[in-house]
Amino acid sequence: MWNSILQIVVLYSVFAALIELAIRLATKLGFYSTQYTFFVASTGIGMVIGAAFVATNGSRLDSKSLPLIGFMIMALVLALLIFVPNLPSSLILCVFLGMGGAFVNIPMQTTIQQQTPPSMHGKVFGFQNHAVNIALSAPLLITTRLANAYGLQSVLLGMSIIVAAIGIWSWRAVKPN
Repeated sequence: MWNSILQIVVLYSVFAALIELAIRLATKLGFYSTQYTFFVASTGIGMVIGAAFVATNGSRLDSKSLPLIGFMIMALVLALLIFVPNLPSSLILCVFLGMGGAFVNIPMQTTIQQQTPPSMHGKVFGFQNHAVNIALSAPLLITTRLANAYGLQSVLLGMSIIVAAIGIWSWRAVKPN
């Protein structure tokens, strides 16, 4: 269960950092920084598509491998955003980022719900809520400072590597021996 909460926290940290990075990406592509919402909206569309895919195919999917696939999709997208030449291709990549997020979030939420005794729901989901709130706020400050110091491409690459490593680590943590 703790592994599931950690994966959800990482997921929301990536999405929070994406807000800062989307502002810089919009500027890099020649748009106003206020047009970063296109990237966020595309990620949301991807989450809906990913959720629909998991919902319709969930019984045929391995719930232990699905988060690994999601993290790998997210890591690949973050790395590819370094090379994105225009708005349409970056929006398509953001759709895939959201799909990867759904592949992580849905099985992890399901695991938490299934493994939490009813008498502990309030405590566990309260803790998860606080962890997600921190995950949504802390990366904004950290990402801004890192992007100012090292540049957008370096931060995207670093996030890509971290997301892939966490995906592999979390998969190995739940993989049967």
